[in-house]
Amino acid sequence: MLPAPLSIADLFQQREQYLIPLFQRGYVWTLTHQIQPLWEDIVDRVDALKEHRDNAQKVGGAEKLKSLRKHFLGAIVVGSPIDFDTQVIATREVIDGQQRITTLQIMLLALRDIVTREGEAALSEDVNLLTFNKGTYRSKADHLKVWPTNVGRDVLQSLAEAGSVAEVCKRFPVKGATRERIERPLMVQAYLFFSAMLECFVRGKRFDDPMPDTEFEDDHTIARAVIRSIEKDNTIKIPFREVAIDLGPMRLLLSALQSAFQIMRLQLGNEDDPQIIFETLNARGAPLQPSDLLRNFIFLRASRNREDVDSLYEKYW
Repeated sequence: MLPAPLSIADLFQQREQYLIPLFQRGYVWTLTHQIQPLWEDIVDRVDALKEHRDNAQKVGGAEKLKSLRKHFLGAIVVGSPIDFDTQVIATREVIDGQQRITTLQIMLLALRDIVTREGEAALSEDVNLLTFNKGTYRSKADHLKVWPTNVGRDVLQSLAEAGSVAEVCKRFPVKGATRERIERPLMVQAYLFFSAMLECFVRGKRFDDPMPDTEFEDDHTIARAVIRSIEKDNTIKIPFREVAIDLGPMRLLLSALQSAFQIMRLQLGNEDDPQIIFETLNARGAPLQPSDLLRNFIFLRASRNREDVDSLYEKYW
């Protein structure tokens, strides 16, 4: 394996696509157990970066201070980039870490939509580099930085194309025509949560700030109120919408994504077997079901034999 320590920005700056193989499970991260804790870590490092810059200004330069501590987001395991031709994007298969990669990309899509709406051209360009592969490709999907398994492809593509919270809520309501409750896909929930947190963030409000009124019932913090609204409202309620926006925190956030986080990307060599590594990495995590191992074997073998994996999946799985 070839290790490479990367920032969040580094992870997505190259013109390539992270391909989640069919032997991987679908997206399973939830708001309470993974998404909100990740946002809390991000806010912590943004606050630390601001404090570090303020202190550097006071003492006459960052070189007089200790380096800012980076938050380690874990390791991901990917294959070598596969480059077919100029009209097809180069891809890297994600052997481990797909939940993390997908979640970070969803957060960046939410960030992109807000800065685009606010008309900040320079900031929008910086974020677009992390969410869109520039070029002329035969497939529209090649522009996406992450391409999930079949189960999540339509959802992520819809998030990438929607452009706003309002449009996402319209495409993925929680109540249908007959008022029956429909649970939003987990990727959609993640997008809506990050969007709401970012909207509050540019208004000087934190996820753990208390709610000032009874509109959100017994949901005492901003994060809890937003999660509750995602669960029950067709159009989610974003707290403090009446407060003026300051995009300064967005610029600080983008700087933090470049300098305050670290991910260890492990690239497989030609002698490494993705199936064995996948099973070994997951042996001490959430137990793999027999169906997971069977799917792993079938679709990895089909891929090596250059068979049409998508057709096999649609027809037999």
